[in-house]
Amino acid sequence: MLCKKCGTVVRERDEICHVCGAQISGNDVPSRQTILERENNNQYRLKQYPKKRNIRALWISIAGFLVAAAVTTILFIYPGILTAKKIVTARESILSGKTVQERFLLENSNVIKKAFEGFGSDKTEKLTNEPFDMSLDITATEGSFSQSSNINIAYDNKTMGMKIQSKGESINEKLLKNILYIQQKNSVIGLEFNTDSDLQQPMSIVERFVALEGDSNKYSKTNIENYGEIANILLNDIDEKSYTENNTEKILTLNSNDIINILQKFSDTLKDNKKYKASIDGYLKNIGISKDSIVLIDEAINNLKTSDKPVEFIWKVSYKEGSPASISITYGDQLNLMFAYDDIGSASDISFTFKIGTKMNLTGDIKYKKTQDGIDYNGNFTSAGNSAIFVGNNKWTGDKMHGILDITINGQMLKLEYDELFKFGMPLIAVNDDERFNINTQKANIINISDIPIGYGAQSY
Repeated sequence: MLCKKCGTVVRERDEICHVCGAQISGNDVPSRQTILERENNNQYRLKQYPKKRNIRALWISIAGFLVAAAVTTILFIYPGILTAKKIVTARESILSGKTVQERFLLENSNVIKKAFEGFGSDKTEKLTNEPFDMSLDITATEGSFSQSSNINIAYDNKTMGMKIQSKGESINEKLLKNILYIQQKNSVIGLEFNTDSDLQQPMSIVERFVALEGDSNKYSKTNIENYGEIANILLNDIDEKSYTENNTEKILTLNSNDIINILQKFSDTLKDNKKYKASIDGYLKNIGISKDSIVLIDEAINNLKTSDKPVEFIWKVSYKEGSPASISITYGDQLNLMFAYDDIGSASDISFTFKIGTKMNLTGDIKYKKTQDGIDYNGNFTSAGNSAIFVGNNKWTGDKMHGILDITINGQMLKLEYDELFKFGMPLIAVNDDERFNINTQKANIINISDIPIGYGAQSY
């Protein structure tokens, strides 16, 4: 939850805010329209900015989001993919293609793989395995208004540092052992991860993120084989007769009775195998669900049996010139997913639809073209009545990248221009001694990661 006065993350059991001292009891989330301005004396005042400033702040927020997305992809998502690969290869892959069910799943994965094949960079791979020092300069322009930001990130196989600077303000982050310190002005918090791993040892950034998962990672390591076996069992519990195919597509169709049968078989498997049940219960607990796995499955079965609305799940893979080229998944009026690509020489045209109930409806089209020194791209998105058009390019010169991205949202244009420099190998100065990432860790208010409510991020907007 958040402190109503200053917006700081606080725990439900706290009586007062550890930053501004306000009472927590009855403390509601601050208004979205209110911007917090912090003074040097650690006092707070709430300021309502004029409308024009808010529009510009929105654009700059978009720019910041794009930068954050890029950094997150490099430092978090990509290592996660690599970790997932290790899990898959720990046992015989469920994509081995030995059964009808596995071959169908393999064809789906090939659609995603081929859509982005050849458009990656070896820099991403090196970032996950080597120490590095990188910088990103970005300028966001909307009309006559312009704002520049700079991000520095370094990792020396023991400590990671990050500094974000924009308009005289800065945020410093430093990952020391099992604590991620975050400093903005005079406020310092530390997010403490639960782990028994020896974080003093040098390791790649991928290995460090895995180690930070701590007890949950240790748990998952001992159950990797279980997860692979469980996935195989659940996948192969689908009746082969549910799959049909012709010259242009393969289709999996499941009605209510089919889904009930699959869930019932899975429930019976968990009842007979305590090892598998413990793995599923552990996974549910890690994502914040405390209910017993068998109870959850049985509830789903009962809901399907008592529902007077017929359910039909259709999963389709379509082919172009003999290769899988698109995926579509529908589940009544609750789910409609589509992903397709068209490979045209050195270019790829990707289209997608994500519709989940009435809350999410996103459609778009992205075109990538590989050039001699980088990538050109353009596309569009539509969601909740809002539309966005973008066009940009990335060009590499050695370890330097220059990029331009023009975005138009509902007729308003934002231009981003950025320069990125990668230096691989051990940084000249140890990250913990680097003045760019200076943080007074002695002042930090330490919050254990397990004390942060799941879903907090979504609730704070």
